[in-house]
Amino acid sequence: MRSFETPPQFNPKNQLKKTEQPSHSAVERSDNTSMPSKIQETLGAKEKIFSWLKYKGLKTKEYFGQLNQEDFDQLLSFDFQERLRDNPPIESVFSPENELVKIKNLPREKKKGALAPFKENLARQREALATCRVFIERSVEFNHDIPREKLVGLIEKFTTRYGFSDQQKQTAEQLIDRYYENRQKVLEVRQRFEDNHELVNKLTGVNLGKDEKITLSVGPMTIDIDTDGFNAGRLYEKAEQPIIGFKYGGFASQSVGETPVYYVVINQDKWIRTKGYNDPTGEKTRMHEYEHQKKQTFQSGF
Repeated sequence: MRSFETPPQFNPKNQLKKTEQPSHSAVERSDNTSMPSKIQETLGAKEKIFSWLKYKGLKTKEYFGQLNQEDFDQLLSFDFQERLRDNPPIESVFSPENELVKIKNLPREKKKGALAPFKENLARQREALATCRVFIERSVEFNHDIPREKLVGLIEKFTTRYGFSDQQKQTAEQLIDRYYENRQKVLEVRQRFEDNHELVNKLTGVNLGKDEKITLSVGPMTIDIDTDGFNAGRLYEKAEQPIIGFKYGGFASQSVGETPVYYVVINQDKWIRTKGYNDPTGEKTRMHEYEHQKKQTFQSGF
């Protein structure tokens, strides 16, 4: 912006006559001068800086566990825009199976030319499917009881940009439903068995004494059992095909029956937590065990 040491002086030569009106061309020339474009560039740069600062602030809050739902949604939106830059959209429905059939029916001389864009779109879509899965997992981790429509909305958001087929969308929604089935089972069994020792017996078949110290909590899809090394060993011996996350640190398993419920056991012995794994609270072990459940639930279809 120009600055004046004295107020600008009136110049009659620059004044239109009362009978004159500015022409459309004059208005157009005024609209297309360099000053507005520079202002627009400046505003664009400021918006980018503001967005970057906002994003860094959200990531800091995420690191310290201080995000609320609105913050998380904003962070996911920022990350989605970044993914769009890194992985250009397809913008139309792309069914790999259907596209392969089309290519096979092409004349031989045209097949090679059609394979290049096919491979490029296939790579983009596969990356988008993997990213969509990660976004769903992050959403579930942040809010275990997130409404189903928000997860379906994520699928639709990626579908619009990367052309997921009806079959791909249906598979993704089925995996979301599988999550809610597992979630509902752990909530229901926790509600039915309010006593911790009774619930452990129901899940594992092990009858721990009432004076045995155990702590139970509900994860996204699991009942989490925190106990000492001795009882963790007893539970492991009776576990149905246990998945060991860290030797002696903890494991994941599921109850026996037609509707199995997943559970996680964390060994809270002080030496194991501090000396063995540098994981005083057991959260690293817990998160590792959660990964097994997420893999079984989500990754099979993405």
